[in-house]
Amino acid sequence: MFMAYLPKEMRPEKVVIINGKVLDTDGNPLSADIHYESLKSHEKIGSAKSDPSNGNFSIILPFGENYGFYAQKRVIFQYHKI
Repeated sequence: MFMAYLPKEMRPEKVVIINGKVLDTDGNPLSADIHYESLKSHEKIGSAKSDPSNGNFSIILPFGENYGFYAQKRVIFQYHKI
């Protein structure tokens, strides 16, 4: 085993990994946009997409901030005139 000490300026920044799953009311996976923002500044930081085959998503965020996130799915309704 080998161990090395890095100077502070060479160390990677701490991050938080958010893993989640987007499902419909029947438990089926959904493809959706995941938006995330800083709760302090209310600025949008970015977005991701869930995997349509299983609904999974992952977001990597800098450590030390409070974040809010939500899933959004665009739905197009079809109607027929009778």
